[in-house]
Amino acid sequence: MSIVGTAGHVDHGKSTLVEKLTGINPDRLLEEKKRGLTIDIGFSWMKDQDNNEISFIDVPGHEKFISNMLTGISGIDLVLMVIAADESIMPQTIEHLQIINLLSINNGIIAITKTDLIEKEFLSLIKDEISDLILGTSIENAPIIETSSNTGIGIQELKKEIFSKIKTIPSKTNIMKPRLPVDRSFSLPGFGTIATGTLLDGTLSVGQEIIVLPEKYKGKIRSIQTHQNSIDSAKPGNRIGINLSGISHQQIKRGQTIVLPNQQQTSSAADVKLISLNENIKHNCVVNLHFATNQTLCKVRLLDRNVLTNQSSCFAQIKLNDPFSFQKNDAFIIRLGNKTIGGGIIIDPQPPRHKRNSKQILERLKNLSSDSNEKVILEIIGKSICINTKSISKICNISLEKTSESLEKLLKSNKISQLKNNQLDKKNYFIQVEKEKILKKKIKQSLNHYHLEFPMKKGASKSYISSKIKISPEIFELLLNSLIESEELIQTHSTIQLKSHSPKLSDKQKIEAKKYIKALKSNYYSPPTDFQIEKDILNFLIDQNKVVQISENIIYSIDIYKEMLSKINKTLITKNIFKVDDFKSLFKTTRKYTIPFLEHLDESLITKRFEDGRIKYDSQMQ
Repeated sequence: MSIVGTAGHVDHGKSTLVEKLTGINPDRLLEEKKRGLTIDIGFSWMKDQDNNEISFIDVPGHEKFISNMLTGISGIDLVLMVIAADESIMPQTIEHLQIINLLSINNGIIAITKTDLIEKEFLSLIKDEISDLILGTSIENAPIIETSSNTGIGIQELKKEIFSKIKTIPSKTNIMKPRLPVDRSFSLPGFGTIATGTLLDGTLSVGQEIIVLPEKYKGKIRSIQTHQNSIDSAKPGNRIGINLSGISHQQIKRGQTIVLPNQQQTSSAADVKLISLNENIKHNCVVNLHFATNQTLCKVRLLDRNVLTNQSSCFAQIKLNDPFSFQKNDAFIIRLGNKTIGGGIIIDPQPPRHKRNSKQILERLKNLSSDSNEKVILEIIGKSICINTKSISKICNISLEKTSESLEKLLKSNKISQLKNNQLDKKNYFIQVEKEKILKKKIKQSLNHYHLEFPMKKGASKSYISSKIKISPEIFELLLNSLIESEELIQTHSTIQLKSHSPKLSDKQKIEAKKYIKALKSNYYSPPTDFQIEKDILNFLIDQNKVVQISENIIYSIDIYKEMLSKINKTLITKNIFKVDDFKSLFKTTRKYTIPFLEHLDESLITKRFEDGRIKYDSQMQ
């Protein structure tokens, strides 16, 4: 589906022309029909020769209703600029064109209406005036078509031109983060609450839970319609009406945004590229900001000057009275009183407060506003430290396909690295190369300090090292896995160590360790339980597989432990079952050692309790 929006001065025949094209009168309100004056946005539709649907949004041309015009013009694919032959260019013709240019609407057609009311020789003069007017604007190459709704002249030619233009417009980007700015809401008997709008950035489907921002009302989509036809799912760029359950008609109004849960944030500030028209814009001035179907007062903080002179641009931060649901690259308009004084593009919808005249901040905003996807993505990755492909796509408002292409280019240029969480995680995460080097170096330095402080310990816990680096556990895990994969670090269970590290005892500790092992062996199957040894030396011996701890106080040398296991296995082969009395008979030891050892065998999955004894654990697994 494609959307055509009208523009032009009051009483230049926009609504009549749309009715001639579609057969549907776009004026909805009784007052509009009585006065012959469009007050609010109106809607109609038609199909081209290939059965493709085209929506029309008709906007009011009177200067009093510019805010309604701005509600209708956002989100359109093609503008139909209407200029009456008997009046030619008028004030709202100019203002509407300025708005079209600020919103970067690049596809346009100029329809000269009421051509039957003037002499033919004057038409060429009007065309010249129009050509001069649109020169240098976003629709400077728009075809100019002569029409008359009274006689039907040019209507079919205009239709063909619309059909032709629509085919050249690319599909709307789907970043899987749907937003429906509400332009109308009403209630129908038997249905309940209905909200309408132009869907942006993703798809909505019947049965989905939704949130209404900024109030965060919760509801569910009962049904979806487009052009009076029911559909199961709507795509980006579709004009739709959705029937909602769980939300009353009184809770829904123009200016709200319908989104999916946990996918959108509202913002009371944004970094922007600001463009002025014919007025100077002063630092800290208060203006009226229009975006999508919403408007609010906002303060403009210029980041590198005190005055933005007319016909120029700069970076700014806007502070809104009411929160909006922005995405990067959203276009907006600002007005002061009854004048459109400028507009711009959202660069960062969730910014911190900035110091003015900061070279670093201005350079970052320059990169974020670049036409190069690679520059934008590199800045986003830098701000996030480490981030996955889908998140980059959504933040940058770039399709997944284009995001992946740009990431491949950045990988080849060695500006970013790719990290994986684990073998099962199919997401790819990306980090700037320099940041990766710095953070990995910090991890290795922290481990090295740990090894120096605790030379007998095999390694440190993940949580200990993570706390020293002061990054999120998720990013730490990604970096750690990369270091382990490259064999710079070794992981044993939850312990990590440098590959170069070997736990060591001091000469004095070595003597203590030898004494301890000798004492264990001297008592053979009943080792002493009261021999005093440093906890660190004991842990070292356990890590080095020199001793085996059966319980808190019972510890065997590894040689004796292996010998005991061998005898138990032989008995199991002979008897198939091993009992308490067998242990006592084999090792001539007491219950003090017997029960803990047998429980240790069970915990180690060497044996398994069976009736009044134990059997080999794996015999039950086959």
